[in-house]
Amino acid sequence: MQLVQIEGPTDVMRRLPGIEGLHVSRHSARLQTGGRWQVSAYATDDAVAAVQRDGCAVRVVMTHEEVQSAIAAGRGEAPTR
Repeated sequence: MQLVQIEGPTDVMRRLPGIEGLHVSRHSARLQTGGRWQVSAYATDDAVAAVQRDGCAVRVVMTHEEVQSAIAAGRGEAPTR
């Protein structure tokens, strides 16, 4: 899973929780200019593709490898590369 920011119109954003492989952080929702919304989420590659097909913009904040390294660091483990 990678950490992403998703931006899109309200009607599309309401459907995000139903996308397999997408774990939306609802408390991260922010109203943007033009009535669009932005949220953070953990997503698989397939989920990112589905969100993009629905017309949302997706920006990768942390790659899968970066997420795994951050998790390992939180556990006190040596980072993996």
